[in-house]
Amino acid sequence: MVRALIFDCDGVLADTERYGHLPAFNQTFAEFHLTAHWSEEEYGEKLKISGGKERMASLLTDSFVRQNHLPTDQEGQRQTLAEWHKRKTAIYTDLVAAGRLPGRAELGHARPRRLSGGHGHRRRARVDRPPVAPAATLTSVEL
Repeated sequence: MVRALIFDCDGVLADTERYGHLPAFNQTFAEFHLTAHWSEEEYGEKLKISGGKERMASLLTDSFVRQNHLPTDQEGQRQTLAEWHKRKTAIYTDLVAAGRLPGRAELGHARPRRLSGGHGHRRRARVDRPPVAPAATLTSVEL
């Protein structure tokens, strides 16, 4: 058995957009009682916008703001987006921690798994990211 330690950027080993970010956005919308729910196709278009807060901000059309009783001033919208994004990030983090993001089929027989800690416990080593860098985790892979 070959063992390797791989530094994984968001979306390389797992389909984080389809099974992580998209469900996290939609759950956030539901929790805040918003009239938004992105399909995979719609989210594919949203991926042309860099950044989660920026994707959420694309919702803030005049009609969406009125329909959802959102703040109309710039500062109020900034605070609302920050609150939504904080919740979306927590949901996404929970999905990752629960192992709910399947590995990419392109990996073939490589099986991502959490790093083993001492005493037989399993743990994930997580590297926090600066706001502009991709998410990263350390993953042990059996080849």
